[in-house]
Amino acid sequence: MMRTCIFWSPGYAAITLMLLIGECSLHDHTSESSTRILVLLPGRKGNFLFPFGKERAGAAVSIAVEDIEKKGIMEEGSIVLDYVDTQCEGVNGLGKTSDMLRKTNYSAIIGPQCSQVCSFVGRLAAYYNIACFSGVCQDTEMLDKTVFTTLTRFLGTFDKVGLAVTGIMKAFSWNRIGIIAQKHTDVIWMYTMDAVKSMADDHGMHVAISKTFNGSENLYDLLKQVAMTSKIIVLAVRGDTLRALMIHAYDMGLIKENYMFICVYYYSQKNTFGDISWKQNDAADEKAKLAYKSVLFISYFTPNTIEYRNFTERVKIKSEELFNYTYQASEEVPYPASNLYEAMYMYALSVNMTSSEGNDSSNGRLIATRLWGNSFTSMTGNISLNENGDRQQGYKIEMIRLTSQFQLKTVGYFFTDDRVFREDLVHQIQWPGGGGPPVDHPPCGFNGEFCKHHLTQTEILEIVVGTLGGVLVLVVFLSIIIPRFVVRHIKKKASESVWRIKETDLIAKKRSNFSMSRISLRSEQIVVDKHLVCTALYKGATVVLKKFEKGDSIYDVKEFRQIRELDHLNVAKVFGFCMDSLKFVVVAEYCSKGSLMDILENEDINMNWDFRCCLLWDTIRGLEYIFSSSIRYHGNLKSSNCVIDGRFVLKLTDFGPRKWLEKKSRCDRDLLWTSPERLRLRVLPSFGHYQQSDIYSLAIVMHELFERTGPFGVETIQIQPYEIIERLRNQTTVHFRPLFESNNCPGKLQALISKCWDESPECRPTLKELKKNIKITTDVQADNFFDNLLKRMEQYATNLEELVEERTSKYLHEKKRAEDLLYRLLPQSIAHQIQSRGFVEPEAFESVSILFTDIVQFTSFSAESSPMQIVQMLNELYSTFDDVITAYDVYKVETIGDAYMCASGLPQRNTYHHTEIAKLTISIMKVVDKFKIRHRPHRKLQLRAGIHSGPCVAGVIGSKMPRYCLFGDTVNTASRMESTSEASKIQISSSTATLLRDSPDIDLTTRGEIYIKGKGTMLTHWLEWREQKPKTHVFSEMAALMESSNAWHSELNGNTLTDVCNH
Repeated sequence: MMRTCIFWSPGYAAITLMLLIGECSLHDHTSESSTRILVLLPGRKGNFLFPFGKERAGAAVSIAVEDIEKKGIMEEGSIVLDYVDTQCEGVNGLGKTSDMLRKTNYSAIIGPQCSQVCSFVGRLAAYYNIACFSGVCQDTEMLDKTVFTTLTRFLGTFDKVGLAVTGIMKAFSWNRIGIIAQKHTDVIWMYTMDAVKSMADDHGMHVAISKTFNGSENLYDLLKQVAMTSKIIVLAVRGDTLRALMIHAYDMGLIKENYMFICVYYYSQKNTFGDISWKQNDAADEKAKLAYKSVLFISYFTPNTIEYRNFTERVKIKSEELFNYTYQASEEVPYPASNLYEAMYMYALSVNMTSSEGNDSSNGRLIATRLWGNSFTSMTGNISLNENGDRQQGYKIEMIRLTSQFQLKTVGYFFTDDRVFREDLVHQIQWPGGGGPPVDHPPCGFNGEFCKHHLTQTEILEIVVGTLGGVLVLVVFLSIIIPRFVVRHIKKKASESVWRIKETDLIAKKRSNFSMSRISLRSEQIVVDKHLVCTALYKGATVVLKKFEKGDSIYDVKEFRQIRELDHLNVAKVFGFCMDSLKFVVVAEYCSKGSLMDILENEDINMNWDFRCCLLWDTIRGLEYIFSSSIRYHGNLKSSNCVIDGRFVLKLTDFGPRKWLEKKSRCDRDLLWTSPERLRLRVLPSFGHYQQSDIYSLAIVMHELFERTGPFGVETIQIQPYEIIERLRNQTTVHFRPLFESNNCPGKLQALISKCWDESPECRPTLKELKKNIKITTDVQADNFFDNLLKRMEQYATNLEELVEERTSKYLHEKKRAEDLLYRLLPQSIAHQIQSRGFVEPEAFESVSILFTDIVQFTSFSAESSPMQIVQMLNELYSTFDDVITAYDVYKVETIGDAYMCASGLPQRNTYHHTEIAKLTISIMKVVDKFKIRHRPHRKLQLRAGIHSGPCVAGVIGSKMPRYCLFGDTVNTASRMESTSEASKIQISSSTATLLRDSPDIDLTTRGEIYIKGKGTMLTHWLEWREQKPKTHVFSEMAALMESSNAWHSELNGNTLTDVCNH
């Protein structure tokens, strides 16, 4: 029987989290077989009852435990519940939780329900690595599972409410809303407003106005202000406030103008957040009822099933037993009670699955993450947890029934896993005024923007006079400016001819027959490692094309000329630019080895110290040339913009034109090389600051070059690029920089790199100083070009030789593995035929013996066990059978569910197949007699077995997943021998009995004639064995193995059965 303990204690004074998490020892006051659960729920506060608190919902946890023990998920009486009142206060809840964890070793925490408590306790649970399963806890703060590593939530978070609202808006083509939210002691309404605003912004919807109030404001004026900007109004308010607002809406005429209101209400209990009913038995009831016709109510989806209704009745009974709380006749059980049930039930299910898989069930993170990203079935329907461990929530959309009492009818549904609004099949939405859904703006818009303004005669005259005067001034201006413009245009065209490349000069490369064709700003796309680049031929040389959207930008002729004039060994040559009305294309030198990023990410390329230093020197020399040129700075330095040609010379690229580079959209990863000051200011005040920003980018590239873990080590750390960018922009985290975790970078060079990425640009070394220090630090001088080239090519050749040797070794190893696997799937002689000829000729065998076995009462046994337990048991049993077979000249044909089939006399013929198959069957029976079922250790496993001897045909059927199959009446008869056999007995046919008459150590007992389906009556026999000392130690070894650790079985083959069905 489950044990329940309830702890109540007085309030705590303010206390800090660090004091509570300090060093302490955990004391276990329960037996080792007990699973102690800490249940954190708020209790009654005066006359106020929480809908998710102890009195109304706490009994659901005890009910879940009853069902867990009843279904055999955990042993009866093994779960102990300790209820603790958190009072829905952060510090108080944290203090009580910390005290309980100091006293007792808890396996899990169910709750807490309040977000302000959950924020503290979730961190505490992560610290102690205790699974924390909450039934509410909706704040979006807990979305960060790098902090709340063990927290799983079974009620949709507030952002899911925002999704439901935006889903309704999308369904009815509403793009503009206003929001009214009520400030309350519970911050639920403010969280709701923030969620709706955030989701509306993410979906491109306009929140025209959002207003909050605390009760003292004039609701009429507040509603009037919102109605002037929005026809669709979201209300996150208490029930009594809702009625007051809707009466004001009726008095203003908003109902007749087809305004719509979306009311978010979480709980229907009147003493929680007020009574949402229009009927209060006063003079305003009729107004309120008519106004409520324009309200769409959003609340949690609850299934209308017998199972759920039975659950609510059990909660009512259990609440009175445990907490002395009596539900009123018309009072509903709050929805969070079911979430608490699911939290407890899913915890037990996760523990059961984790234990069955041989993992540590006391690991809170493992227990929690075992459920994340999966779906399960519960009494509330389908439970789907996202990859973050938060529930995908369902919502129902309701409208009032036009009756004398306040009643709601469900008109639609929204589930956050598919984000589609679905209308109810029975109740249709009755829109105010009839027809379809209203539009979200007045006919002329809120500012008359949709209606034309009719001009007066005076206004028309003023426009005509003004237009004529403007035309006269324009004519005079053009007569002066046009001649000057023509001259300037002629000069510009002459200048453009230097850098502008015609489309006809670019030829697309064709792969077939080496033919060529003209190009129109399109070219062949080829892949250099991971990156797609566009290439073409220009004057016989391969060039790379970099395309930009032109838009309305005006190009800078001077800058184009400056970029084209750059000429240096370590700067990628720009041949010119090509333009049409839509595209702007940079035509640049093509480097066949890809970028430095490609080289660093390719683990097959071995980079020694000299090679890295040579690439570093190339980068510095290229940057030095750019700094001294007319363009003054690079501005976009990163490893993907350091390209490497066929001679392994590094060249800098992507340093202009500036206007197109600034317009080019960049993802968060592209910004990882950008200096913090540029991330914050976007534009820097001087060239000097840009050069110092390039020094910072160079430091990130140097870190990549020597660590080979990507920028900021993104290949190894668990931080997303956008988080890194936000930390760099935030001036409170100025010390956030990449880490040096390998021995590839000496300490002196690390110090130099750290200076280069200093937070202050003025503290970073100049390029000249950096060059001088690198010479000293690396002790590698900048050799002349030819020495450099020879060193690089020599290393490249050595690396290729090592790579070929490594790949050849891997190929031979994989070939052997493939052959070994093939020999496991097919007989070796058959496998050789497939390898040599590609097919297998069917072969007839005059006499073979075939065995079938089947587990007795397997169907009922499967119903008592989980699918995973069945698969595990069958894998252990049949792996043992496979080991027994190795001692006999027998071929295992296949397993079908719980049926095991093998044969002797094929594919290699023998004259003693009947003896081999008989002895094998006896061995299997002895092994089964000692077999222990891991999850049912006290249950005895029994087999039926049947043997028949006769002719058959064997061959490989099909080309996909080929199998060596047996055909003929002998197979059917052997199967009938098994199906008509008895538990723990071996039935054989007369043909097999005749062959076994003279076999030693084998006894035959005549069973008599029995009816065999499809065969009529047949004389059959029982095969028995004499208890003598076995000639081989196979049986004793198998028995010893079965009694050894379960780990032995999991390592036998490294694979599991994938399809279990009834035979």
